[in-house]
Amino acid sequence: MSSDVKNGEQNREVLGQKKMIQALDAQSNHVRWQIAKCTAAGLITGLGALLAAIPANIPSVAYAQVHMVV
Repeated sequence: MSSDVKNGEQNREVLGQKKMIQALDAQSNHVRWQIAKCTAAGLITGLGALLAAIPANIPSVAYAQVHMVV
């Protein structure tokens, strides 16, 4: 095998490895972005539910306490 052919094969292998690394980096970045987006959405949704749950809990507790006294 001539040295030119051997160097060409090595260059293709290196190029393939670089492309694989780029693809894995892109996938990792996409996964990190999706996790951040879902975390933010869940946090906002959870805070909204928390703010609605506190006022909804006050009347139910008051109702139960009135029944215990009466």
